[in-house]
Amino acid sequence: MFRFSRLTKRAVRCRVPIAILVMLASVSTSHVAPSAALSGPTDIGTLGGTYSRALAVNDAGQVVGTSTIAGDAEWHAFSWTQAGGMVDLGVLAGNNSYANAVNASGQVVGGSTYSASRANHAFSWTQAGGMVDLGTLGGSSDYAQAVNDAGQVVGSSNLAGDGASHGFSWTQSGGMVDLGSFGGSFGEAQDVNASGQVAGTSTLVNYSQYHAYLWTQSGGKQDLGTLGNPSSQAFAVNDSGQVVGYLFGGTVNHAFSWTQAGGMVDLGTLGGNSSYAQAVNGAGQVAGTSATTGDSPSDAFLWTQAGGMVDLGSLGGPYTVAFAINDSGVVVGAGYTTADFSVEHAFAWTQSDGMVDLGTLGGNRSDASAVNASGLAVGEAQTASGENHAAVWHVGPAVPGSADQVVTGGDVVDTDTGGVGPTPAVPVQTRVVVPAGVNGELSITPQDPTAPPAGFAFFGKQVVIVAPPATGPAAPYIATFSIDASALGGIAPADVQVFRNGVPVADCTDASQAIPDPCVAARGLVSGGAGDAFVTVRTTHFSTWSVGRFAYTPSGFFAPVDNLPTINTVKAGSAVPVKFGLGGNRGLNVLVAGSPSSVLVACGSGPSDAIEQTTTAGASSLSYDAGSARYQYVWKTDKAWVGCRDLVVRFRDGSTLRARFSFK
Repeated sequence: MFRFSRLTKRAVRCRVPIAILVMLASVSTSHVAPSAALSGPTDIGTLGGTYSRALAVNDAGQVVGTSTIAGDAEWHAFSWTQAGGMVDLGVLAGNNSYANAVNASGQVVGGSTYSASRANHAFSWTQAGGMVDLGTLGGSSDYAQAVNDAGQVVGSSNLAGDGASHGFSWTQSGGMVDLGSFGGSFGEAQDVNASGQVAGTSTLVNYSQYHAYLWTQSGGKQDLGTLGNPSSQAFAVNDSGQVVGYLFGGTVNHAFSWTQAGGMVDLGTLGGNSSYAQAVNGAGQVAGTSATTGDSPSDAFLWTQAGGMVDLGSLGGPYTVAFAINDSGVVVGAGYTTADFSVEHAFAWTQSDGMVDLGTLGGNRSDASAVNASGLAVGEAQTASGENHAAVWHVGPAVPGSADQVVTGGDVVDTDTGGVGPTPAVPVQTRVVVPAGVNGELSITPQDPTAPPAGFAFFGKQVVIVAPPATGPAAPYIATFSIDASALGGIAPADVQVFRNGVPVADCTDASQAIPDPCVAARGLVSGGAGDAFVTVRTTHFSTWSVGRFAYTPSGFFAPVDNLPTINTVKAGSAVPVKFGLGGNRGLNVLVAGSPSSVLVACGSGPSDAIEQTTTAGASSLSYDAGSARYQYVWKTDKAWVGCRDLVVRFRDGSTLRARFSFK
């Protein structure tokens, strides 16, 4: 008897026929202990009731799903973020709602009861516009299943009279479009990719046969075939137009992959009779589940064009089911850990770690429904008291320079787990000391940097730090960024700059507190670090941090000074106006200590040019003229100088300007 309580909830949402689920099981014991790349589960709470479940997550870490409200009589769609917590998305005209998907901009789609009759309508929710009813194709009910980053929503809707249903595609400009049928009375749209290709399933005239399809605005509905089986069903489509699902209804019930170039391909099984494909990533890797012997047991699998179907193992009990895969090849799902079906746990699988048991919130059950690009997996987990709450895990291969763990006051989170310090490959390592009074999850995630402010350059990647706020400036977080010597470019540690959300961080007025908040408490060289530098920040809250340096664009000298190889001739004792540009106004603190300076050199050969302009010698100082966007420094020469000297102007970003003078 099939007993996957949480797996069947996910399966119903994805329209996996119960017949296929019943025959899939597993007895493999090839699971491993959690790796350093794993944290959680983290309970993200409920909307006041005792049950919640996360179903989808975008790459920004926005999680959506459904939760009961106080009293557990109604459930509402929710959106959760680390910064904002769980937000009730409300309902349409009825009592209940659920969220199935979220895109990159935070648009959430799902379904909500529309009236006291409990008819269900598809909705789209945005922060600005709230929950919007998408209407139907003429019938009383529909639901939204997926949404792409362009805001195109797909799902299934009843037609007038409610005797038939078709897949639909909805856009803000075009409204709801009927995707048609293959002559039967049932159809649904299951997924949509970035270019608007829709994958779904429709019945034929006799209603007993289902065919997978791919729909486009320009080409309409394309029947993907069945490879001779009575039926096929599509579950997912990637941005290349690769569709995956399964064949059923005959003697062969197998997973398939379809591409425009290669058509439909039977993915086979892991040795048993049946398999189905649930998800596909951008690289064409397919995740699903397959029987290993006869009709049961079964294991989760990963299929690639080059390697075929690979058994991902199990958690020690029968049945593992793969639900999702990200573009890094991290697969998530759930499986039993005991032969008697009493304990069911979420899992994550990676090439490096194999299958990892993600654990629970103290109870017996959990499952992971989705995973984003950075390895944030979402689903639900049972608490010690028996409630089921939406949960998140950080899983997958550790990204160099990243860390994630649940912390309490006094803990230290360090991305340099090997103790090797920063390197040219990972030029910035981060260490955070957690202050008293803080409890929760702290994550450090490197990502490609945004453009730095004018006059600056960043070292390596920027770092996104997410953590609960500290209690106040007197008990702040202490974050230390270590920078590899190869990235410094010769600048002094005192000139290492820290930026929060692109804004330079000021120095602390009190090095023991976060005043101002945030502030730089110390800079220097790492002891034994072969020229590595560090900068320490005190802050009560985190966001996006970058470490960098000044980055000027010296123009060379302007008249009256000529640049090398020309030799400037000047009367010793004259005051020479030295003019240069740095790509804009970088302030007056642009020179290193002791600059400008001069050094005695051999005159060498080269054209010569007399200084056409001198000025009255006064107090030598640097000034900036906004009209010409040039700096000027009046260089006072010594009457005793003879021969040739180089004027050397050194800047805080490590760059240098040099000009040669012959004195007479």
